[in-house]
Amino acid sequence: MSRIVIPEGASFNAYHLLKLVATYGEDVLEAHVRQHVSDLFPDYYVIPFKRDVASTVAADVVKRPDLAMIDRQFQSWGVVEVEVVDHTLDHVLGQIEVFVNGTYNAIETARYVKEKLLTHCSKRVSLARLAKLFTEEHPAVLVIADELREDWREELERLGADLCTFELYKNTRGRHLYRTSGKYPVIPTREAHVRRTPGSANLLEITSEFEFKRMPQGMVDIVFDDIITQWAFFQEAGARYLRFAGGANPLGSNDAYVLFADRQERYYFRRN
Repeated sequence: MSRIVIPEGASFNAYHLLKLVATYGEDVLEAHVRQHVSDLFPDYYVIPFKRDVASTVAADVVKRPDLAMIDRQFQSWGVVEVEVVDHTLDHVLGQIEVFVNGTYNAIETARYVKEKLLTHCSKRVSLARLAKLFTEEHPAVLVIADELREDWREELERLGADLCTFELYKNTRGRHLYRTSGKYPVIPTREAHVRRTPGSANLLEITSEFEFKRMPQGMVDIVFDDIITQWAFFQEAGARYLRFAGGANPLGSNDAYVLFADRQERYYFRRN
């Protein structure tokens, strides 16, 4: 989902894309990302992860990601590589291939993550719980770049990784704003199937139990394909419906869809 992250105290005089008025490196981008992990990854503990990951394809090839994200329920995890788009695509793919297919050594990773969780998140967790997670679950792989590049997205998806953007803006008073987009991870808390209603292209029926806890004046914002769409919720003859508030329903007629909520009570559609 595309968002603007506004730090507390930010003023609203003109902001400019930082890369157009200054130069910075990957370390600066990573520092800004780390300052706002609670906004970017609300369902995860996020820690530095400067550990070697060994390739299973090429002997003696190791790479290091920048961050790790650990689901707060300890059911999934991922590694994050922060990149400026000044780097070549081959440079990025060379790292991501290792992260997607590499070996992580569950016990050693558990020891490392246990220490980092306590240091950076004030979270105590048993070594056994972490070792179980890293033994049973291979990490998702996420690249955060400072600009959306379609060629990057396509090649990363081919490898099984996702691309997000984190654009830096700055005003003349030294304050920052951030624009984010892409597949930042979301953990569903509840789900329901939806289907188009015959004869009404802009009408969806919710076919299983689902509660909207945030619905001002009967209207619901639902993210679909990184875009916020708006729907009116109503009930009729025991059935529950969503009516698209725009011109043409963005959900295609040939696909099945799931409606779900995250832990912050934001709502999403995904293809099923």
